[in-house]
Order: sequence, then C-alpha cells, then structure tokens
Amino acid sequence: MPSNDVLPNEFFTQVIAPSRSFLRDVLGAPLTRGTLASIGYLHQSRNKRVRWHVAKTGTSTVAYGLTRDAIIAGAFETDSGDAYAYLVLVGTPEPQRPLGQLNGSHVSPVAVAIVNEFIDRSGK
Repeated sequence: MPSNDVLPNEFFTQVIAPSRSFLRDVLGAPLTRGTLASIGYLHQSRNKRVRWHVAKTGTSTVAYGLTRDAIIAGAFETDSGDAYAYLVLVGTPEPQRPLGQLNGSHVSPVAVAIVNEFIDRSGK
C-alpha cells in the first residue's frame, strides 16, 4: 500500500457508504416512531421540502427520575440544498428544582418552530 493511503478505497465503498444509510435510518427513527413522532411530518418521507432530517432526544435527570434538562439535537437539508443544524435545550439551573418528568416530545414544539422557519426561508 502506498504511504499516502490511510485506508483502501474498498473500505469506503463497503463500510462507510452502507453505514451512512444505517445512521440516517437510526437517527431519523425518533421522527417517525419515537419521541419526536409528533413532528414526523418534518421527516423526508412525509415532507417534499425536506431532503433529509435526523434528530435525537435526550434528558438528564436528578433523583426520582425527574428531568433536569431535555435536549433535541438535529440537522436537515431542504429541497433547495440548504442545510441546517439545531439544538434545543430546556433546563433548570437548579438541580434541587427539576422540571418534572419530561422527554424530548415535550420540547418538540420549539424544534418545529425552528425547522419550519428555516424551511420557509430556504430557496428564497
């Protein structure tokens, strides 16, 4: 193998390319059947203005399973080729005063507002 090749081309065609599809499916799942299903209409299978959209939710908790922070991180590309990433974080600065029992679906209206705004702006 020449010294300037770190990995053979076969690695990219046999490992990386299939992995992209797998990752897109896994990270798109919350939008179709998971905690973000309520905003599933923003998934590429349901919205012609979206080429791809992936998102993941998360929480940090304190005692008794109460939520301190709820997080949504995502990225999408519009039909005009504009790509965006977003992060929604709703939390409390005081661990002794948690938000309650929340998950990503509780803060998804914020993500909807962000994504819709950028979809409307794209291509203009």
